Amino acid sequence: MDNYHTTQDVCRLFGVTPQTVKNWADSFTLHLSPTAQPGRGKMRHFNLDDLEVFALIHEYSQRGLNYEDAQAALQNGQRGTIPEAVSELSLAEPPTLILSLRDKISQLEEQLRLERSQKDQALGKVELLQKQLDDRERQVRTLYKELARLEAQQEE
Repeated sequence: MDNYHTTQDVCRLFGVTPQTVKNWADSFTLHLSPTAQPGRGKMRHFNLDDLEVFALIHEYSQRGLNYEDAQAALQNGQRGTIPEAVSELSLAEPPTLILSLRDKISQLEEQLRLERSQKDQALGKVELLQKQLDDRERQVRTLYKELARLEAQQEE
């Protein structure tokens, strides 16, 4: 899994304000990970790909270029160079992502338990039906033997 960085990490890395990071995240959503726009009331977390996007935006801002120029460059696959100070940043776990993944795992485990239970019930029914079929086949064989015996008796 990627290392995640907080808004404060991005502020320190590029020397910008939290509002600037928010503006970048809002304006360049298509180029960022889902954790960069987690939704209302949730903390933003940025991976290394996000930092490369921010690096390009920052470089373009420093050169006096506008957001449209940065958008065009990003559309063409360009990314900026992350400052070396990124290794000094404290890594943050994206709690919303972790909680979301844990919730999804719990849902899938419950679904798996239900599917296994249904499979076990179906196997039980198959075994019962197989036993009933075997009993019926024995009865049919017995009836054929009885029929053959009666036919032989009748011929005598």
